[in-house]
Order: sequence, then C-alpha cells, then structure tokens
Amino acid sequence: NIVAHLGKAVMVVETAYLWREGSPKDKSAGKTYAWPKTPAGQATFLREVIDVVHELPEGKGIGVVWWHPDAIELPGAHIWFGGSCALFRPDGTPLPAAAEFARF
Repeated sequence: NIVAHLGKAVMVVETAYLWREGSPKDKSAGKTYAWPKTPAGQATFLREVIDVVHELPEGKGIGVVWWHPDAIELPGAHIWFGGSCALFRPDGTPLPAAAEFARF
C-alpha cells in the first residue's frame, strides 16, 4: 500500500526473531510462533521478510534492519530477550540468519 498509494520506498526496520527459547521472563516465553524458535527458523523468518521487501513494485523495497543483532547473552547482564533474538551465538559466531543479509 505504501508503494502503490504513496509511491514511497519501503524499509523494514526493527525486525527480529528468536533462534532459541528466551528466558522465562521474556514476552516470548511459551508462546507459539509461525516459525520454529531455532537457528533455521530464524533464518527462514528473515529470508521471508527479505523476499517480501524484494518483491515490492518498482524496486521500492530498499532494505531490512535487524533490531539489536549484537544482543548476545552475557553472564550477569540483562540482555534484550536474553540474547534469543541476536544474530550471533553467545561465543560470537554468526547464526545462519546473518548470511541472509548477503541477498541485499
């Protein structure tokens, strides 16, 4: 609708998805989502978001920004969603979803 009615470019910002179950305090705990809460599920989610942006008319889909990709779990620290939405494992290695950004 933004492209069709306003002719504006579209960028998805502040998106994220879990690669594992978060801590019991997190809003996502125990909820069912459309994609599995796994590294593969996170990558599928991002791939689908990127596909939608790529398919916008007139090439008006200009990008996707991941919210807090570096929010890895740190002992004794409060991290957004307990690090479960980061694009990196606690040891700093990238998760499969990080590779999806090469498609842009």
